[in-house]
Amino acid sequence: MKRHKNKFLNLDRHGVGYEISQEAYLSSIKHGDFNSYHEIYAILKEELDEFWQSVKENDPDPGELVQIAAVSSKAIEWISKRATEEIEKAKDDINNHNIL
Repeated sequence: MKRHKNKFLNLDRHGVGYEISQEAYLSSIKHGDFNSYHEIYAILKEELDEFWQSVKENDPDPGELVQIAAVSSKAIEWISKRATEEIEKAKDDINNHNIL
């Protein structure tokens, strides 16, 4: 096994949670927010496919799992924020009598 020359062989220093948080943060800086649910699915599928490829090569890459977890974490936050905004807008519409 090649083990991808990755930093995930010894996680004692920061732990998996730290690595996931760092990956999510760097992804947010580089790519910004999601644009749609479809985009979230496409990114998750791509990362999962990359992990699956490493598994088929008998060299599972934990870095891909970190990326999957980071995208998932970022997606949960994005979806939750969007839902909260929609609820607040609906409340405002009701309070301002802007309902249909």
